[in-house]
Amino acid sequence: LDTFKKYVFLSTNYDKYKTSNNPTENALISFTKEYINNNYQKLKEISFSSDRKIMSNLYKMSNDNYMFVKGGIDVVLNKCDFFETISKQVLSELKKQEIMNLVNNYADKGRRVIGFAYKKINKDNITINDEIGLTFIGFVTIIDPPREETINAVKNCYNAGIKPVMLTGEYKNTAVAIAKE
Repeated sequence: LDTFKKYVFLSTNYDKYKTSNNPTENALISFTKEYINNNYQKLKEISFSSDRKIMSNLYKMSNDNYMFVKGGIDVVLNKCDFFETISKQVLSELKKQEIMNLVNNYADKGRRVIGFAYKKINKDNITINDEIGLTFIGFVTIIDPPREETINAVKNCYNAGIKPVMLTGEYKNTAVAIAKE
């Protein structure tokens, strides 16, 4: 409950914690930054890349080390063997499909979907080889509408006889919904 109250405080004080020009990062940072930085020591980061579509951070929490992973929901889920609600449970293919059905509902409405997972690590360093056997803890959806100038640029292309093509790293359903918009 105390953690939840802290998250509510952070999410309602967004401007105070804004550190990036990326709205997705700002939303996530505002949600967690102060709480994490005041309570845990960051040991290692594996940066996001468009090839991997995820990023990982290793934190020391009390006497244990935990790797936290965020990224494309489909990639995160495929690296998970467990999920956590009240207790840790095996993540079956049926449960993954259930989660993806929820994700698709949001993505079909043009929302970006970012998955989160974790894993306890018994060392002070991580590599991409450690990004397996994770425990899925949830996802966040974010509305990231097309910029007005993008809409006009697409219209201008069509008027000039140019067929525009969309290149994106977004989840397929999200990209289709944004393209339609």
